[in-house]
Amino acid sequence: NTTYTISFGKSVVDLSEQNPVDSNKWIFSTGTYLDSGKVSGQIKSSYEEVLEGEFWVFLYEGGEDSLPIANRPYCLNRANEKGEFELDYLRAGDYKIFALKDDNKNYNYDLPDEDIAFLSERVAIGNDSIILSAFKEDRALQYVVDASLQGEILNLNMKKASRGLQLSTLEGQDQFIKLKENRAQDSLKYWSPQTKNDSFKLVLNEANYSDTIELIREEKLPFSLNIPKEHVLGNSLKLKSNCPLSELAGFSLLRILEEDTQSFRSTFLNNFEQDLDGLFTENGNFSLKILPDTNSGETCKVSDTLSYSVNVLDPNELMFIELKIGVEYGWAELLDEKGRFLKKVSLENGRVKFEQLQAGNYKVRLVLDANQNGYWDTGDYLKGVQPEKVFYLEGGLELKKGFDLVQEWEVN
Repeated sequence: NTTYTISFGKSVVDLSEQNPVDSNKWIFSTGTYLDSGKVSGQIKSSYEEVLEGEFWVFLYEGGEDSLPIANRPYCLNRANEKGEFELDYLRAGDYKIFALKDDNKNYNYDLPDEDIAFLSERVAIGNDSIILSAFKEDRALQYVVDASLQGEILNLNMKKASRGLQLSTLEGQDQFIKLKENRAQDSLKYWSPQTKNDSFKLVLNEANYSDTIELIREEKLPFSLNIPKEHVLGNSLKLKSNCPLSELAGFSLLRILEEDTQSFRSTFLNNFEQDLDGLFTENGNFSLKILPDTNSGETCKVSDTLSYSVNVLDPNELMFIELKIGVEYGWAELLDEKGRFLKKVSLENGRVKFEQLQAGNYKVRLVLDANQNGYWDTGDYLKGVQPEKVFYLEGGLELKKGFDLVQEWEVN
């Protein structure tokens, strides 16, 4: 009295063009009737707007948390490209449901980097509105993928996000000043002005992670300076260097105009960044040249003139987007129409405001920071913890020239 469903997936194709037969199933029963229960729903990415990769959805008759880790499922099916799934011809009852991006194709959750989705509660047949939030657990071991020391600049590429990493040397020097990290927090840059030896052993400590690696000092960095391609008139022009600016006597900065060429001289008193005021008095496109001095410091090697183009924007022609969300904790991220990150603004009294924007189409991602630690936290299957909730403003936003945008966003 058992109903069996055999799904051939993509394995049966036509002879001429090798196109797979869609939804090719074979259903039979060893009893007098076919079971007719089904469950269906959709898998969505917990953070990104679009789900990536191929997911399988598993059903288990038992209730043990270890079932997806060590046991084959009672029933399984592949979700489509949109994450939609359906498991049908099921026996009456309720089931444990689990979704897996099965990288090693063994129908078990046994790799730390596999994406998963689950519900803590069981699902009964007839449920056709299941939403599973896919995420990658923070189970991977932390380690240094790559490390380099160029002059006084230490670059670390870690296996996963690093929060609260402490650095020191076996010789006792521990002045490592963090300069920069990427949004994923797995690529870190430090300044180590005290470490003068050609080689030393670096000690890394973070929560349950500890390691020691040996570093050999490489040649000086070729000097480079980052200048934004777009700049709002009246704001300070933010210059960022890849090495300590305080080691250099200064720079001659030329603004190239059609009528004349103006020279600005600036001495950099801080280490890696400088705000420069008064460089532009009008909007438009300008060319800049950085003429470095001949003397160099311990870290950088000044070898060439640098040229830049800057589009100076009139602040009177820029607009803002203000969203009234009604959520008290978390932040919102402004994305361009292709989903690329632009700005991050924390929620204040249930509102966020993105200022000095040009006309165009935008997307907004809202992160509810439930534990208010300033990070988006992933889930934990064995603890029954879901990832922190992320929402996208449906339909996006169109910001028209000359019109600010104030809008309410009811988050469900």
